Amino acid sequence: MKLHPLFSLMKNCNSIVHLKQIHAQILRQLNFHENSFDLAFSLIPLYSSLSPPHFHSLLSSLSHHHHQLTLFHFNNSIRSFSKNPNLCINSLRIYLYMVRSNIKPDNYTYPFLLNSCSSLCDHNHGIEVHCRIVKSGFCLIVEVFNALIDMYGKCGDLGCARQVFDEMPLRDVVSYNALLGAYAKFGKDMECAQTVFDEMPNKNLISWNAMVVGYVNNGDLISARTIFDMMPERNVVTWTTILVGYTKKGMMDFAKNIFNEMPAKTLVCWTAMISGFAQNKRPNEALTYLYRMQETRVKPDALTMTAVISALA
Repeated sequence: MKLHPLFSLMKNCNSIVHLKQIHAQILRQLNFHENSFDLAFSLIPLYSSLSPPHFHSLLSSLSHHHHQLTLFHFNNSIRSFSKNPNLCINSLRIYLYMVRSNIKPDNYTYPFLLNSCSSLCDHNHGIEVHCRIVKSGFCLIVEVFNALIDMYGKCGDLGCARQVFDEMPLRDVVSYNALLGAYAKFGKDMECAQTVFDEMPNKNLISWNAMVVGYVNNGDLISARTIFDMMPERNVVTWTTILVGYTKKGMMDFAKNIFNEMPAKTLVCWTAMISGFAQNKRPNEALTYLYRMQETRVKPDALTMTAVISALA
């Protein structure tokens, strides 16, 4: 099926004036082109971001063509909204509209919805979606389980996250990482996190990083460093996490050693060192790192300058 040329225009649309022009063209062709309804439904995410007041009116206008609504249209819109933290509330609205249109969701719908609940830290809606998942029979699908663990974890409900994990008949690396990420975010129950980590049949960089982050957030730099030293590979997240952990604890000599070993030094790393020296009453070293940073042509930001001012105070 050949795509309508307006699809390419929509991809580059960044103003409400331009969007309304495209919308007018679609309305003229709504009953004459095989892609016209797909085009109309694709307007939903654009209107939501460029002109929120038009969002509900567009939904209302599309309801007159309810016989053309398909699960694909809804899933595509829910997915689009779930990727944008500022707009993901609209994925829940689209879902309600979908239910009222008597269109049944599938195993792709629920992970998108749960991702929106995670972004919003919306525990109540997350529970409602979970209940619908159980009623609809999609509760045995790994991707749905993983999204549930992630949602409960990001909402701070570690108990439910662990319960969902324990109820899984089959788990993959994403399942383990979702639970480890929940423990890591709050730095709580790290003994449980360590047990889960040790039981993982296959670990990846995300798994190792989650443990380092968790121990740092827990304030246990010894365990964080133990995991760090055991890692088969590291990335910028690993190095930055352990570095910031040391600076926040005032362990600046350890931080210096890590900083010197880092294969790549980001603005966050430079700022962490400057801030750490400033907070520990070592202003001369803070300024030294500022000068070194400038020599590497890394530009300071507002946080960097705040740390410098603190060092000079």
